Amino acid sequence: MKNITLKTISNIHCSSEILKEVLKRRKDDKITRIAASHPNCPPEVLAKFLNNGKKKVSTDTTSEQIATENPNCPPEVLAKLVSNGGNDQRSYYAVCNPNCPVEVLVKTLEKNIKLIKSKKDFDEELCLNILENPNCPPEMVKKWKMYYKN
Repeated sequence: MKNITLKTISNIHCSSEILKEVLKRRKDDKITRIAASHPNCPPEVLAKFLNNGKKKVSTDTTSEQIATENPNCPPEVLAKLVSNGGNDQRSYYAVCNPNCPVEVLVKTLEKNIKLIKSKKDFDEELCLNILENPNCPPEMVKKWKMYYKN
């Protein structure tokens, strides 16, 4: 049965209903990861899988990372994950997703630039991930370069 499920969800034409059922069951990590990355996985299914950005519900962090990186992941869930900050590893993946709202990227980067200015600890990894996002505004990249000396 596992091989049939694996072959089914690996097909580009796999239905969103099948993916929804697979993610609801979470019986096998490999299958869950494939379903979470599938281009037909609906936004509402990914949101539910990620507990709408609230506290973690899974111990399979790789599946949650993959779901967070899925281009169908809803912007409001990504924003919630980022607001959790470094306390939630998923925030590092959320800022890489092009669906992450630009305002969230800017606000998070601004917050860390303020910390740099006041010579306090900042979240370097999170900032570097934001800078890799194709939607990070060029003026923020320039501002970052003014204050960050690596």
